[in-house]
Amino acid sequence: MEQLNEDFSAVLPEYTRVRVPDDHAIADLAMYNYIEMRAHVNSKWFLFRKHLDNFLHFFLPNTIVPLYTMVINRGLLFGATGAVLGGSYLLIKNPPDINKLIIPTEKMWARLMSLWTS
Repeated sequence: MEQLNEDFSAVLPEYTRVRVPDDHAIADLAMYNYIEMRAHVNSKWFLFRKHLDNFLHFFLPNTIVPLYTMVINRGLLFGATGAVLGGSYLLIKNPPDINKLIIPTEKMWARLMSLWTS
């Protein structure tokens, strides 16, 4: 936005141009996943290769990373980071009333006992 002086008529086409390769990569991964789930999951060769990938990844974690592990771990990292940052922002912006958080011991014990007996 700064490079194009915040002109949306120029920013949006540039953003689209830059993001299209990433969108194509995501679409390719989705199609590969669909084909893999449809046709390969039940084959013995696929299961062997999956176990081999996991075995090699265990011994060479920086060299061999299975595609599923790569995609899932990256998504979990971004999701967890977003959750932590969002939660921190909300706590700073709207600090809780500490007096409402303190629950008397008797009330807490009663809640625990009701969970235990149900």
